[in-house]
Amino acid sequence: MNACFIQQTIILLMAGAISFLGGCGNDDEGKPAQTPGKQAFRPLEKKLLIAGPPATLPTANPFLDQSGEAPKTILTLEGHEDPMIHDLAMTPDGLYLLSAGYGDFTVRLWSAESGELLDTHKIGNRPNSIAILPNGETAIVSDVYNNLMTLKIEEERLIQTGSKKIDAVSAGAFRIAASPSGSLLAAACFDKKLLLIETKTLTVTRDIPTLNELHAAVFSPDGKLVAASGSGNQFTIWDLATGWEDSYAVRKVAPDSFCYRLAFSPDGSLLATVHNESTISIWNVAERKEIHNWYVNDAGAMAVAFTPDGKVLSTAQSGKGFYFWETATKRQLFFLPADPGQTPDILFSPDGTKLITCDNEKVIRIWSH
Repeated sequence: MNACFIQQTIILLMAGAISFLGGCGNDDEGKPAQTPGKQAFRPLEKKLLIAGPPATLPTANPFLDQSGEAPKTILTLEGHEDPMIHDLAMTPDGLYLLSAGYGDFTVRLWSAESGELLDTHKIGNRPNSIAILPNGETAIVSDVYNNLMTLKIEEERLIQTGSKKIDAVSAGAFRIAASPSGSLLAAACFDKKLLLIETKTLTVTRDIPTLNELHAAVFSPDGKLVAASGSGNQFTIWDLATGWEDSYAVRKVAPDSFCYRLAFSPDGSLLATVHNESTISIWNVAERKEIHNWYVNDAGAMAVAFTPDGKVLSTAQSGKGFYFWETATKRQLFFLPADPGQTPDILFSPDGTKLITCDNEKVIRIWSH
């Protein structure tokens, strides 16, 4: 074997290693310039990636196996007739799961323990989002024609107890989130407004205009703040007691992008945002300061969730799957592949032992060890 051949082999191996390490971006390291409407990304091989030895995984996290083994699908929930499942919600006791079938006009109730489909509630319009109140007995569903429906979860059935059209919304759908007390909904509206809605009467109590159309809204764990995001590279935080509000631009995100989802950490100290052009950011809420900003190559970020202890952040990346990051360092822990299409939602169980996902295969999966 001559020296020239050995040298060429070493060069090829080094090039392959560099390509592998380039799969996920860290801050400004190699991120391509943002061009409106175009993204030039390198492909990332779809396989399980475990970063570092098992001893470096966050400790005392019920979802992470300290042996380094990835979670596995323990239940597959089948029943939806169309792959467009737009939202997932779980009762606070972790016993029941609700899903919004955008494509088949249904809200479905599942046993989170057995995966059994318990009930199917057909509605007249496409459901867009679900908010379960803290009592675990009531769910409120929004549809694409600005209606809200109240569903009672009783004896493993869904019973509709009320509905109301929200006239304050004139165009497009909206997504809802329930406050920690269960007394209010925050509605992120496509027609550039944030609504606060009383859950008992479905009455709008505040109508707040915004600069951009909104796609998502969340309450902080103490119920004092609401954060919302949508079109553009900004998100906005409102203080409900003082009326104070301010908007923040996420670095390295094009102004014509979208922020589909955002999430507060369980202690309320952090806010994570995910964007259609692949960026993920984490903000210190008290300081209103971005502390992490990174991306996954060629994979728009569709959903985001913290584990209940806040140590791990999971993101759903369209066309690839589900990534798991150490919150403190943004280090990738592992990756679960998904259907090549969209990955619209992820959800952790309240005890943190299970992950619930949906993608473009008409099924919901529950993952655990």
